[in-house]
Amino acid sequence: MRRVRVWERARRDLAEATRFMAKENPDAARALARSLDDTMRVLARCPEAGHAKPGQAERILQAKGTPYRLIYRSDVAEVVILRIWHGARAWPPVI
Repeated sequence: MRRVRVWERARRDLAEATRFMAKENPDAARALARSLDDTMRVLARCPEAGHAKPGQAERILQAKGTPYRLIYRSDVAEVVILRIWHGARAWPPVI
């Protein structure tokens, strides 16, 4: 099993998503956080679970039952969660 490290930007993505959801539905916000945590555990066991677009180092894995995707990189030692991204938004982000 690989170690999972979450970049600060991904932590902020999660906080923003759950804070937004919690305003209307605190239970849904907690369910989202659990689903994303479960998805990170899947990546620890199977880092190739997500898909990669040709020419990109990042891989993407949809969190089950949510519109959110984990954008990550992996190597032999760890999985690094770069962003937690809503699927309705274009990736990569336009600056």
